[in-house]
Amino acid sequence: MLKKTFAALLLLCMILAVFTVGVSAEDPIVAKIGETGYTTFEAALNAVQDGETITVLDVTSTAEQSKGIDFDKAITFTITGDAPNYALPIVTYENATVNIVNATIKTAELDARKNATINVSNSTVSSAGGNPIVKSYYNGAINILDGSKVYTHQATTMGYITVSGTGSLLNVTWQTNVLGNGMITLQDGATLATAALQLTGDEYKD
Repeated sequence: MLKKTFAALLLLCMILAVFTVGVSAEDPIVAKIGETGYTTFEAALNAVQDGETITVLDVTSTAEQSKGIDFDKAITFTITGDAPNYALPIVTYENATVNIVNATIKTAELDARKNATINVSNSTVSSAGGNPIVKSYYNGAINILDGSKVYTHQATTMGYITVSGTGSLLNVTWQTNVLGNGMITLQDGATLATAALQLTGDEYKD
């Protein structure tokens, strides 16, 4: 009887193991460049070339939310996609032109440094993480255009932030800091909503 019971349990374990292997899911595709899919946004960034578009897919995940990435390529590329549930990594852009177009995304940071430009057009960028920030340093520029809305906890610039066009909004729930020769420009019916505004001649220090 004991042998029969053991044999039955062994058979059941084998069936469950086969079933588990059969239904195990691969890592989901979270971004595409053309028809090529990537399981992380970081992988898509590593692959993107001048003139290409990264489409972010609406996968619910915070796996990359706190991951820091330094992106230093002198190229122009586009980010698009209706992906309000995928938290993008924290990317520091240098020397690149990044066009966020017709997108709904969320991220802990928009960070343009060392001649990088981030253009947000007809898009919504929501906050991810506890203390999200929009920042432009060392001649970096962030342009919020064409009715785009960017929501963040803090904004800091010693470069350039421009909010332009009716309905365009930079919404800062805590503080906006303008350092050194930094500049924030509002044009054509755009709005800066901030709990506090600090102007100082001090330069930013990492």
